Amino acid sequence: MLLLFPLPFVSPRTVQQLRGEAAVIELRHLRYLVAVAEELNFTRAAERIHIDQTPLSRAVRDLEAELGVKLFVRAPRHLALPPAGAQLLQETRKLFIRFERAKCAVRRTSALYQPPLRIGVADGISQPRLAECLAGWQALAPAVPLELSEMPSKRANSYSFRSVC
Repeated sequence: MLLLFPLPFVSPRTVQQLRGEAAVIELRHLRYLVAVAEELNFTRAAERIHIDQTPLSRAVRDLEAELGVKLFVRAPRHLALPPAGAQLLQETRKLFIRFERAKCAVRRTSALYQPPLRIGVADGISQPRLAECLAGWQALAPAVPLELSEMPSKRANSYSFRSVC
């Protein structure tokens, strides 16, 4: 005889923990944390980031559960940051600064490699070296067309540039 028992609901987070997987913390939850920590008030923080207070409170509770620490000391009409919350706030601010720098770097890189790539070639450059450089570029970014322009050596020397090959 086979007996079947209903299994309790297991949250995805519990499954992650059982498997030993790393937890995923969403950036928006960290943005919420910053707003609440700066306002020290859930209502004002919710207004500031344009969401309802209920999902904001839930997101902070989820973040606390994920990390296994209390990020805020809650008292009637009072909210304070314990040392763990202050540390996470500091680290989150650093993280957002690094994230913004990474976005800027990616955009700058993308802007540099937008088609077509225009290259001024000094008339004195050796042909084998030029061919090697162009072949290397073609392997690196085959979808980006190249435009070559011959430049007199005097004009090429007036530009400051670095060799990419």
